Amino acid sequence: MLVMLLAGAARAEGAPKWLDWSAPPECPTVSDIEQRAVELFGGPLPRDRGLAVATELIWTGKDWEIAVELALDGHRGRRQVTVGRCTQAADFVAVAVVLAVDPASSQRLLDEHEEAEPTPAPVKPNAESAASVSDPPTTAVEGGPPSAAAMNRVRIVPHVSVLADGAVGVLPGVHLGGALWVGADIDRLALGVVAAWYPATSTTLEAARAPIDFGLTAGRANVAYWFLGPRVRVGPSLSVHVGVIESGQVDSRRAAVREPWLAVGAGPQAVVLLRGPVSLLVEGELNVPLLMPTFVLDDGTAVHRRSLGARIAVGTRISLGSDGLARAEH
Repeated sequence: MLVMLLAGAARAEGAPKWLDWSAPPECPTVSDIEQRAVELFGGPLPRDRGLAVATELIWTGKDWEIAVELALDGHRGRRQVTVGRCTQAADFVAVAVVLAVDPASSQRLLDEHEEAEPTPAPVKPNAESAASVSDPPTTAVEGGPPSAAAMNRVRIVPHVSVLADGAVGVLPGVHLGGALWVGADIDRLALGVVAAWYPATSTTLEAARAPIDFGLTAGRANVAYWFLGPRVRVGPSLSVHVGVIESGQVDSRRAAVREPWLAVGAGPQAVVLLRGPVSLLVEGELNVPLLMPTFVLDDGTAVHRRSLGARIAVGTRISLGSDGLARAEH
């Protein structure tokens, strides 16, 4: 299945006007590409030559296809490659811009990146026809554009989520609660720490003189791995839950009973990119208790026993940035 990101999406504030670029949060931004182009060019890009760049980024399920439509001095050209990471796709855009603005920089870029694959050919003016420049064939580049820094860069995207959470089995009946999630995506690996709260809800039992309140306060560490993308990502997740179950009889003078709760959970997660940094987060999970108290009445009647649980959550996830950290790959 092909998932396509078309140029022309809402432009981030402060983005260069000459560049159309749309990509998921973990990819470089338009500002990142402009900065990279300025670094390669060795100074500010010319603003009086009608520079305009439109991009089309496609995730094939295995790799990224990036196509660049570039206009300069009234001439147009197209460049296209297949790369393994969106950071490489962004670097290819920057290189294509620099070579179009300064074709003589081709040898200099090759000298700086001797171990890199060949760079895209520059856009050359056509004296006989100013309407277009013939497109070169599509090129497959296994190693990506000629940037060692981009090839070794890991994208780390912090994010925060607010979820509406429903659980069954952990407490008697169905309980509704909320959760606050703070984490980061490291390429396709997602890490998170979650604080969840299920407010006390009354449960009526025939053997009890009065309804009994049950509530849960818990935290969990979560790890997930994403497949598909870039707009829709689905993958398995694993969680470790640690919390406290609180129980107390309504209108009773006795102090509430608090018992520890420990469980592991596994299930699917999905993130759907909505607009800009905002995504829809959906999560389902099966809970297996490792430490679960049995609540009983004074006469020994069991109120709630150790059992499997399940939960489902829906909420909003907001990406807080798309900065990359460089690392050495071996």
